[in-house]
Parts: sequence; C-alpha cells; structure tokens
Amino acid sequence: MNREFILDNWDGSITEETKIYRICSIRTIKKSSTGIYHIILRGIDGRNLFLDNEDRRVFIEKLLTAKTNGGFNLYGYCLMDNHVHLLMKESEDIGTS
Repeated sequence: MNREFILDNWDGSITEETKIYRICSIRTIKKSSTGIYHIILRGIDGRNLFLDNEDRRVFIEKLLTAKTNGGFNLYGYCLMDNHVHLLMKESEDIGTS
C-alpha cells in the first residue's frame, strides 16, 4: 500500500494501517483549560511532509474532513515543507461521557 492510497482514503482516524505510514512525530500534551491548542506536526528526522502543492491540497482536504467529523474548531493553520502549525479548539463534547 503506498502513501497516495493512504492519503486518498484517509478519513482522519488512526488505525494500525495508518500508523505504519505515519511520517509525523507525536508527543503527549496536557489538557488545556481553555480547550485551545497550538499543534505542531513535524516530519520525523526533519523529513518534508509535503513534496508539492498537491500534497498540501490533500492535507487541507483531509484536515477539513477531520474537522467536520471531529467537531473541533480550526482557528488557523500554516503549512511549511517539513512541519505544520494548527490552532484549534476541542468541542465541548470531547472528553465528556
């Protein structure tokens, strides 16, 4: 399975399959009292996340799909070659049971 297949068919969820193709490093963050987070996605070992504008377009498309499905507010984003900045707020429903 190649990277293009994962990107074209990714619904924003994390599965064992997508973990294999993950190119971003992730660390745990503590809960924000405001629910607002500055999230940075970085390429492992400084690798580029985006090779061209098509990669950026697909990322934004998938980000907006995840926003719709996840119910979070996206205040802003900045796509760099080897990292991404996101400013988002979790919905009130996240973390409640």
